[in-house]
Amino acid sequence: KFCDLILKTDEVARIWSSDLSNFYYDCGTSRSRSWYNQLGVAVPLHTVDHLVCAQRLRMREPGLSGALMVQPVLRVVAMGDLNATCVTQLAHLNLLRSEGIIDLRSLVSYRSVTPDADIWHAVMVDDNVVIEKRPRAHLDSPSADAKYFDKCVAAYAKVSLPLKETKIQREQV
Repeated sequence: KFCDLILKTDEVARIWSSDLSNFYYDCGTSRSRSWYNQLGVAVPLHTVDHLVCAQRLRMREPGLSGALMVQPVLRVVAMGDLNATCVTQLAHLNLLRSEGIIDLRSLVSYRSVTPDADIWHAVMVDDNVVIEKRPRAHLDSPSADAKYFDKCVAAYAKVSLPLKETKIQREQV
């Protein structure tokens, strides 16, 4: 889609991008869904007593034998999960929509019409890209894309989603 961004000779595209750090592992799953994310084989409970999940189990069900066999599972979206990209993509989009950040007219989406707007917004699983088409003469003036990007960063902070600092790009032309 970005190949469809047409600039006039007196225009530039300013790009902001970010990557959510460990996004898959920040997305929790239901208890029933976690059974699809089993880790190895069942182990005696006493061998995992140091883990928070085992401590929570013992608090919920006092008196369990340390010899009880338990199955370790991940209660997060696993990278190899068949639905991982769909679930995380939708979660990311819904977070930004719930904060009123994404204008659907500016959203770049696979197999959709190219946005007819000066600001384009693309969300791809854990990546977020904001592009503003603007006159070259106004390159250094305050911009809507900066405010847009700052709102995204604030939305991530609100739900404790850390950005990967080394991957943040600001005001790239």
